[in-house]
Amino acid sequence: MKTSIILMVAALSATVANGQGLTPAGKPRVQEKEKPAKKLTPEEIERNRARAAAFRKAIADKGGWVSVPMAGPAIKLIDATSKGWAMEGLEAVKGNLDRFGLCPSEAVRKSLAGDALAEGRADAKDASGVVMFVDGAEDAPLMTAYPEEHLALVNMTALSKGVSSGVRQDRVEKLTWRAIGHLVGCGAPDGYTCVMKPLRNMAELDAMPNKFIHPASFFKARPYFDMCGVTPARKGTYESACQQGWAPAPTNDIQKAIWDKVHAMPKTPMKIEFDPKKGR
Repeated sequence: MKTSIILMVAALSATVANGQGLTPAGKPRVQEKEKPAKKLTPEEIERNRARAAAFRKAIADKGGWVSVPMAGPAIKLIDATSKGWAMEGLEAVKGNLDRFGLCPSEAVRKSLAGDALAEGRADAKDASGVVMFVDGAEDAPLMTAYPEEHLALVNMTALSKGVSSGVRQDRVEKLTWRAIGHLVGCGAPDGYTCVMKPLRNMAELDAMPNKFIHPASFFKARPYFDMCGVTPARKGTYESACQQGWAPAPTNDIQKAIWDKVHAMPKTPMKIEFDPKKGR
């Protein structure tokens, strides 16, 4: 499981860095020159084929690859505004959450029948968090977070005042990520630009080039999702899955043999002798 998380962090960090310019402060990224492909000799090609065949056999002997999807209560992203302006931004956030396997998520549109806070609390009862965009007063707070209730309300009226549709969507995405960060306990990582960075005003938010939480911060929220009952996606050999306790039922003779071996009682069980004089 640790290996899967480390690989996921590495892959996500690379993707974020390439896609959104997340580089350490003071170190601009330099485009690397493409190197021409090396031409292999027949002997090298044969060695590579032999190594690949040996690797495939080793994996087959361990029962092959198996995986389980991420599961558990989702983070709900809700557009409860009258005009539905938040929906596009919420779907973009959900797309990134799904793409990188950070946590289960839903992006939905709903109409409020009553008080937004009361309905948000109700939605949060079966979720790992709720970020709800609502219509509010222009002079009301832009965002109100209730971390203990896994709920954040964002004022779409204040967010949209005097800005274009493009700026509005950028704000929806950035504030959704900031709201998620407040709920799951993320802070800004050192040396990187991240939406969790402390801000003094909306102008600084608009000027920020990145739209979501840096993976160096987000993956520190794993204890939060464990607390909520979210299990990460996992992949490994059938043997490692059996040893870690998440393997599905065996589907062939090799997997059944591995299952039986891992779950068999030890041939030489540990013996604990009772000493009546010591009472143990």
